[in-house]
Amino acid sequence: MRFFTAVLALCAGLSALPVGAQQAPVPDRRVIVTEGVDYPGTDLQALFDTTYDACEQACLGNDQCVGFTFNTRSNSCFPKSEITGSAPYAGAFSAKVVDVDQATRDLALQRMADLPSLPSDDFDGARDLAQRIGDLHVSGEWSADDHLNSAADARKNGDLVLAGKFVGAALSLADRSDIWVEYGRLMLDQRPQVGENDRPELVNRAYGAALNGYLRASRDPARAAALAL
Repeated sequence: MRFFTAVLALCAGLSALPVGAQQAPVPDRRVIVTEGVDYPGTDLQALFDTTYDACEQACLGNDQCVGFTFNTRSNSCFPKSEITGSAPYAGAFSAKVVDVDQATRDLALQRMADLPSLPSDDFDGARDLAQRIGDLHVSGEWSADDHLNSAADARKNGDLVLAGKFVGAALSLADRSDIWVEYGRLMLDQRPQVGENDRPELVNRAYGAALNGYLRASRDPARAAALAL
C-alpha cells in the first residue's frame, strides 16, 4: 500500500478550497436514456419549443418526475409522474430518473474528506460527468453486464472507442467504482484512435472517472485502483 499512501499524501499537499466549501460530490439524481422509445401517458406537463437539456433539468428539478420523453421532431418535452410502459417512436429519447441512494452519498462525502486539498472544481467536474454519463452514452434496453460483455469484445477487436461507449452505457446503469475506473482507462487508451482535438476531452473524462471511482470505492483495493488511474 506504499503507492496508495504516497498518492494520498500528494493529494493532501495540493493547494485548494477546504471540503466544507464544496458541494456534494455526487449528484442526487441521474438519468438512464433510451433512444427511439416513448413513455406514453402520465404527463406532469407538456413543454414545447424547448431543448433536450432543458427537458432533463425540468425533470431532475421536480421530485414528482420519474422520467421524461423528448421528441426531437417537435422539440417537445413530456415529464412523467410514472412510467407504465414504453413504445417504439422514431425521433424520441426517453429517460428514467434514478435517485442516488443515501449510502452512496455518505460514502462519497467520506472519500472526499480523504482528499481535503483537491480543488472544488475537480469535484464539481466529477459530479457533472456522473450527471451527464447517461446522456453521453445511451444504454437502450440492455443490462450493464450486456454492455460490459460487448465492451470486452470491442477491446479484443482493438476498437477502444466502441469499448468506451459500451462501458459508459454500463456506467449509466450501474454507477460502480470498478466501472468508473475501467471507463477512465479506456478514455486514455483510445487517444491514439481519435483526432488530436478530441484528446484533451478524453483526458478530462479520465480524470473525472478516476475521481468518481474513488468517491464510490468501498474498499482499499478499489481506492488504490482509482488513485493509480
